[in-house]
Amino acid sequence: MDIEKIIEKYGLNVDNTVQLHFKGLKRSTRIFKISKPALGENTYIVDTLAGKDIACHPYIVGKELDRLALSAAIEAAKTIRHVVLTREARSTKSIVFEHVLRAAPGYKLLPALKATLPGSRISEAFIRPKYIQKSYRDHATQELKTVYKDFSGIPHGKRIILFKPDTEATGASGKLALEEAIKESELKGSTITDVVLYGFMAIPGLRLLKDVADRHGINMYAFAISNISELAYNNYDMTLYGTDESYFSKYGEVRNLGSIVDRKTLKRYLPEFIPGCDQPGDWSSRQERLFTGRGYESGGTKEHLIRSMALIERLRKIPGYEKWQDALAQEELTKLRLTLSKYSLPDDDATAVSV
Repeated sequence: MDIEKIIEKYGLNVDNTVQLHFKGLKRSTRIFKISKPALGENTYIVDTLAGKDIACHPYIVGKELDRLALSAAIEAAKTIRHVVLTREARSTKSIVFEHVLRAAPGYKLLPALKATLPGSRISEAFIRPKYIQKSYRDHATQELKTVYKDFSGIPHGKRIILFKPDTEATGASGKLALEEAIKESELKGSTITDVVLYGFMAIPGLRLLKDVADRHGINMYAFAISNISELAYNNYDMTLYGTDESYFSKYGEVRNLGSIVDRKTLKRYLPEFIPGCDQPGDWSSRQERLFTGRGYESGGTKEHLIRSMALIERLRKIPGYEKWQDALAQEELTKLRLTLSKYSLPDDDATAVSV
């Protein structure tokens, strides 16, 4: 593999990262600050081995996903402690953690913060934005509304640091969740002074949330897992690099996608990442159990595995895959089939699941 050739072909931005060093992190963890003002002055990339495994391997689901997500989140929480939750900030501001249901708790940032900051008081709030129509790999034309919220945990008369982990693709659900939190805080005489984002992130989502934060005088901190991606034509897929499958399916033309990433991270990913694959995947479906606000329900792991196989097969048919990249795709397909075999199908025929 020729890293320079890949950077040029897919338009990867490897020139806007500056590595930072903090005490207490694993030797394998790398933290980068993004020197790109359009995305905000406090945008960071958290590059961990656990995050790499999650992004590169859609066969990782359930308990293994939980384990790796917590491992990555602990490294992010340690970084956040240095950057945001200084001793002064913790003594003058209240911490509120906004759970964006159903998927976002799967990022495991809350237990990571509790482990990193033992004894700190963290209030919790809940909101569930939902796309009205079924929205797998299609957020281009979906209508979004709030179907559940509980902001009773927001304190009265406080200055607040709001934590809001989630997958930020278009930023639409993030905008809704942040604006609701702002409104509910104001009703209690409180002010959100800072918002902290964590998860897989795309450029459009970050820009939209920065606009919201700027309008309300809020400092935004973003901690992205491994890279900050471009967004595919379907407003859903977030790939490290590769061909936009949704665009090819619509127009029959090849459109390449890149991301903002450090060279060290790219070099770490290349031996495992399948070009064009969606890094978070269907994040809710990769989890076995999801909290809805009123109870728990299955995440639909089997469907995620089936759909991931279908996406990889379509990507392999698009012109441009090199032999070593196709070998990675075939290896992942083998692991996906093996993982799927451990789950009983909801229907007699797996093909009943729409792909």
